[in-house]
Parts: sequence; structure tokens; C-alpha cells
Amino acid sequence: PRWLYSELTSLKIAAIVTVLSVVIGFLAALGLNRGNFLGREALRALFLTPMILPVVVLAVALYALFLRLGLAGTTIAFVIAHLVIALPFSIISIGNALEGFDKSIEDAAILCGANPWEARLRITVPAISHGIFGAAVFSFLASWDEVVLAIFMASPTLQTLPVKIWATLRQDLTPVIAAASTLLIAFTIVLMLIAALFHRRRKK
Repeated sequence: PRWLYSELTSLKIAAIVTVLSVVIGFLAALGLNRGNFLGREALRALFLTPMILPVVVLAVALYALFLRLGLAGTTIAFVIAHLVIALPFSIISIGNALEGFDKSIEDAAILCGANPWEARLRITVPAISHGIFGAAVFSFLASWDEVVLAIFMASPTLQTLPVKIWATLRQDLTPVIAAASTLLIAFTIVLMLIAALFHRRRKK
């Protein structure tokens, strides 16, 4: 039951992170690609910093912050921490899709009577669905497989599957570890295969 609880915890956190990452990533990519404001490149660099910053440094900083806020060992802390590392993948994936999208189609929809956000939701989002799907897959995997941040965010009553594997490895070896590791790898491969099939269909 503890292993199943850890697995469900991983799925729940990864699902929340995926939704938030795609939504925030879309808005951020939209602003960074189409905006023309002072400090745009600095903001882009800030969003992408978690990709180059050592995970341990990031984990220690977030852990110290959550201790002060009283959020250590909570689901909120897990979601925020995983969102920090997942968001760059969303911004890059959606941003690349936006660069290949012809904005004049969206402008034509506005000229036909749609408001700007209606045009973006009904024209732009379907057109860049491949980028959004890629952002969702990579955001989910970033949260699902993360162990360093999760170790710092975990508590005795709240552990993701990678943390449970790590904690059990430190105590003793059991066949359950091999089964859980296989589950992690298999689930990751399945998601990557789905992403590849989706990309192939988009090309056809």
C-alpha cells in the first residue's frame, strides 16, 4: 500500500504540474515571442535558468524558502518545486511552435469579429497543439522522474515514487525496487512513444 500511495502521489503531483506548466508556459511564451518590452531577454533567461542551475542548489534554496513559509513537506511545495524545473520545457516547446505559426491568421480572426483571446484560443492553440502536447509530455516527465528536488520536499507521510525507491535503497535491497524502477522506465517510454506517434501524424 505504501508503494501504491507513493505512485499515486507522483501521478497527482505530475498531473497538476503538467496543467500549470502548460498554461503558464503558453502565457509566458506568448509574451516573450510577441512582446516588445524592456528586459524581455533578461526575463527569458530567468525562466530558463533552472535548466542550467545545479538541481542541488535549486533544491536547497527552495527548501529554505518553504521552511520559512511553513510549506515544507506539503503537496504545494512539491508542485511549486517541480513547476520550476518543468516550466522551461513548456516555454521552449510552445515558444518554438509559436515562432512557426503565421500570426496573420490570428489577426484575420480578430478582423472578422473575434476578440484577441478568443482568436488565440480558437485559432492559435489548435495550430500549435503539437508544441503544447510536447510541453505537456516533457513537463509530466520532469515531475514524474525528479528525485533530487523531491527528496528535499518529501516528508515521512508524503513521498513520490522516486523518493520511495531512494529511501528503500538506503535501507535494504528488495525485489519491489526493481518492479517500481521498471514501472518508472516503462511509463516514460510509453509517453515518449505517444509523443513520437503524435509528431509523426502531425507531419502527415
